Amino acid sequence: MKRFAVLLFVAVLLVPLGARAQERAGMANERYLAELYLFKLDEVVVVYPAGPGEDVQANRRSAEARARFLEKGHGVKASAVADDALGPEERHKNLLLLGWGNRLLGAADAPAPFKHSREGLDFLGIHEPDPQIDLMFFTSSPFNRDRAFVFWSRIDQERDRVMMLPAVGSDWAFYRDYRIIRQGMFARPHTWPPNRNEGAEKDHGPELRREGNAETTRSFAHYDVHYDPDRVSPEDLDEIVKAREAALARAAAELGPVPEGYRIFLHVFEDEAAKERRTGLRDPAHSIPSTRELTMVRKAARSSSPHEEIHLLAHQVFGPCRLTTMYEGLAIAEEKAYRGVDLDLLAATMLDKGVFPTLDDLLDEEKARPMLDTVRFPSAGLLVTWLRETVGVEGLRKAYTAPEGSAVALGLAVGKPKEALDRGFRKWVQERVRSRDNEVALVRTQSEAQERLKVGDFAGVAAAMKRALDLRPDDPQSLFNLAAAEMRTKEYPAAEEHLKRILSLPLGPKNSRFVIFGHYQLGRLYDIQSRREEALAEYRKVLELPDQKDAHRLAKEAIETPATPDSLQ
Repeated sequence: MKRFAVLLFVAVLLVPLGARAQERAGMANERYLAELYLFKLDEVVVVYPAGPGEDVQANRRSAEARARFLEKGHGVKASAVADDALGPEERHKNLLLLGWGNRLLGAADAPAPFKHSREGLDFLGIHEPDPQIDLMFFTSSPFNRDRAFVFWSRIDQERDRVMMLPAVGSDWAFYRDYRIIRQGMFARPHTWPPNRNEGAEKDHGPELRREGNAETTRSFAHYDVHYDPDRVSPEDLDEIVKAREAALARAAAELGPVPEGYRIFLHVFEDEAAKERRTGLRDPAHSIPSTRELTMVRKAARSSSPHEEIHLLAHQVFGPCRLTTMYEGLAIAEEKAYRGVDLDLLAATMLDKGVFPTLDDLLDEEKARPMLDTVRFPSAGLLVTWLRETVGVEGLRKAYTAPEGSAVALGLAVGKPKEALDRGFRKWVQERVRSRDNEVALVRTQSEAQERLKVGDFAGVAAAMKRALDLRPDDPQSLFNLAAAEMRTKEYPAAEEHLKRILSLPLGPKNSRFVIFGHYQLGRLYDIQSRREEALAEYRKVLELPDQKDAHRLAKEAIETPATPDSLQ
């Protein structure tokens, strides 16, 4: 979803509201799992709505994606069937129903336990006025009391990527996007419609409203900013708005002008814990393109990265996106880096290790989900960059909104055979990285040093760092790591030489941490040699420099207590 913490599958896992014995009805277990039991089943039929007014193809794709998620992610055999094509045998299996309009509910043998309309949701005596609320409930099937029955109201290709299915240790729950706002259990034994156990319920609404009441909203050129004025100062707000407007301008430069009247609802939280408490997602930022909502912690909001604005504007310009590779790849392509590392260097490293993914693996949600982030997302950014260069903006739009995740589907979208896409993309990547051999060798050497460090082989670390310096002379990180290894092998003169070399380099603000911690490390080196006055002078230099990564606290502690060889652990 963005550069700070890309969101994959999110499972909102709560402790059950009351530990109860499972019923005999096909759900015997030592501990009652409630809806989590779905992920323990052997087989499930996913039923999607296909009635009048439904987008049947989108509903089918959603059901098939959930079936694959259950099979690949949880080992549950699953199939997808339309609500008007469910045969008698399938009706008596474990069922997962999707969508408010699912016609399997409403028949005489299975009256719907809810009513959903523009006025909100009515569920077994509870009324929620917000029509955007989603509902999950789990019980015994009305068609076969020995089988499980799960209902999930949401079918939304963009939200589905983040949360394919809810996972909650209660029998029913109301969701607002990814946050549970109310939940509870059913009475035993299960009946149809089920009966609520009112003694085992939790309404999170009051606490959410209590926090929300302290907040206010201010409007700016393209943003309505919702925030707590006790947590976000006027100066913070000005900086946030400037950063976000700059981010939107960068997104517009990438995708096209911002439409007239286009507005984004920005909710700013103090930190990740506060954001998770209110939204259900802990990462520093996430967006919901279909409603133009952007939620960020204060630190992320002050960054001018256009990552989230690209997600939002792409929905407006291209349309909804159901493939994480295209969704994230578009934003990463603009940044030309992932987690601060150049995409071409990451690609060269992947090719060197033999882990660069195929298009089929990259585009298939369930094959891509287990990939390392450092493989999946840089590859996605490169794919989007290549598509923009080879098929143009219109081809990229078709790829971005492709309904299926495979190289064949991508080929159909952009008018190229699968084989041509596979060969063309890989050849393009290989040509881009030909000049990065030295950097790849450096990465390989750094990886070797990390492996040596894990087993306490400091001589091996030092040897690897010396090879790294042959490849990139005066690299401050390699010099620092070499000096640290030499301190552990008691090569004190060499360590001093390398730390002083760092301090003599013309390092800019981006590498100022090496100056700060170079002085700190030099002080520790002097301390373990009983050169206390020289050590104190170095620690005091740290205090004269900006505080980064707790450097001032560390220096003050070292002034109070000299470093020893044991403290290097």
